[in-house]
Amino acid sequence: LSAIKLVLAIMQKPEIKAALIDLDDTLTYTNDLIIAAFSEIAAELSRTGRVEFDDIYREVTRLNYEKYQKFHVNRFRSWPPFLDSLQSVFRLSSNEVAFARDQIGTIYTTVPKVMDGAFELLDFYGRQGIIRCPITHADAEWTDFKLKATGLWSYIDPAFIVIADVNRAKGIQDYRFAMDRVGQNPENILSMGDSIPGDILPAVELGFGEIIHVDNGRSWGRYREGEVPTSVHRVTSLREVPEIIAESREVAILNR
Repeated sequence: LSAIKLVLAIMQKPEIKAALIDLDDTLTYTNDLIIAAFSEIAAELSRTGRVEFDDIYREVTRLNYEKYQKFHVNRFRSWPPFLDSLQSVFRLSSNEVAFARDQIGTIYTTVPKVMDGAFELLDFYGRQGIIRCPITHADAEWTDFKLKATGLWSYIDPAFIVIADVNRAKGIQDYRFAMDRVGQNPENILSMGDSIPGDILPAVELGFGEIIHVDNGRSWGRYREGEVPTSVHRVTSLREVPEIIAESREVAILNR
């Protein structure tokens, strides 16, 4: 009897018509750019020998989180006080501050590496008639740069791009807005992202049809905090996703 109920439940699964896709550390390795910049800062400041690399790097990451809590991902508001605090803690010279500022700048001018399988996955969505809606927690200028410089722009539906407010944490309000943007019911939406609090839990609360946690192991640690519900698909590679979608659409077709 339980097996029959399971089959009936699966056959009632609705068709996926839109995909809400996080960008940073879901399609691109964006956190790697931040790690690289912080590492360069720590390496440069440790050359004098007055402070060890690990101590500097630890403080840099602490200050980054401190400013994130106040300014979130607004780079124009967060980095100036970050540099001021860094200068105060380590008594940096003007040249050292300038070096640190330049390294922070590289985060926004370096083309991030695209995750393996990203192009193929987005192409798969397109061929299946699924709306491809990026929902990203970064300002419009940087988002435009990343999408175009990586070539991902040609694999999304630009009219549906959603920019989450950089002055607050990404959350359910952004996913609700994206749901309205694509004009689909929750059960017809697939959502995928790396942040448990910012991507996964809002999608669960809204009742999206399929939710995929992209656990690549390289996302910011703060985004990996929290418990992922068992109903969420966990993948370590984007190449695992098409099978999940194919199964969902096959069931929906059988249910027509």
